[in-house]
Amino acid sequence: MSVSLPVDTIPLISLPESHRGVQYVLRRGVTERDMWRWRLMWIDSGENRNRVLVPSYDASGTPNFWVARATGEWKPKYVNSNVPANSIIFNEIDVNFGKTLVICEGSFDAIKCGDLAIPLLGSTLDETHVLFDAIVKTNSEIVLMLDADAMKKTVKIATLLSSYDVKVKIARSVPDPGAMTHKACADAIVAAAQFDWQLMQKLKMEIAIS
Repeated sequence: MSVSLPVDTIPLISLPESHRGVQYVLRRGVTERDMWRWRLMWIDSGENRNRVLVPSYDASGTPNFWVARATGEWKPKYVNSNVPANSIIFNEIDVNFGKTLVICEGSFDAIKCGDLAIPLLGSTLDETHVLFDAIVKTNSEIVLMLDADAMKKTVKIATLLSSYDVKVKIARSVPDPGAMTHKACADAIVAAAQFDWQLMQKLKMEIAIS
């Protein structure tokens, strides 16, 4: 599956620091290296103009998805390519299956979570997702790092992956990775707790009383 990127895009790294797009990502804690690593772009004209573009490429280097984030207060905040999120692996070209992968919700969360992060482009992961199939087939270990308010969904994903003998850890006390520093995200990943029956019961109790 392939998509066309919006027209008139400019690599963010090529723009001056004073540019509104560069200023926006810098305010969000995105580094110059992140701009290179995630191939961030600026949409300069058209219906999605004045947005930061986070493109995704499949294993062969063909664009398969993109996310365009508004840099102002206008709505919607995010515009996505017209492709079902469960049908692609975001930036599959960079994914090293077999290593411990960090699963988060959005593209800016992934930027903060490091090079092994994959955004779900949502908060669900099940057998209908090609990413789920790839994780199970490669038996990749997973750290789930969804927003704190998605703990119920985190437990559901962890339970399902575990039923396929996938080793899962959960990064707890993570309000929103996209609003955290790189170091805070890295620390949360290191401190992630192994998901087992005992942790599952504890988390279910916490969810029930929250």
